[in-house]
Amino acid sequence: MEQLKFTTAPQQQQEVMQIEMSKTSDALFVEFGFDLSHLMRAMKQYKLTENDELKSFQKIVIAQKESEARKQQEAATPKPEVIKQMLAEGDLLGAPEYKQNGTMTFDFFLETS
Repeated sequence: MEQLKFTTAPQQQQEVMQIEMSKTSDALFVEFGFDLSHLMRAMKQYKLTENDELKSFQKIVIAQKESEARKQQEAATPKPEVIKQMLAEGDLLGAPEYKQNGTMTFDFFLETS
């Protein structure tokens, strides 16, 4: 879902979320014989949201997700050396050549692409 928030409309995100919740509920039912509605009732009845062990586990899961997100961010971010090299290569190309209408000249486009 995190990846969809940048590329998908809110209504479509909601639809995807509902589909995923349905899939999760079905998987719970197949595996354990209860679905999400039963789980929510059990959480209220047994006050599972107040359980310290479950709170600790939830914090671990959140920390893992944040760590994975940071790793993805770092993997997608070019290193300073790479940026420096790209800028140097760009400088070698010289100033862009534009036509009267503001578009790049075809020859300069070919040379730089």
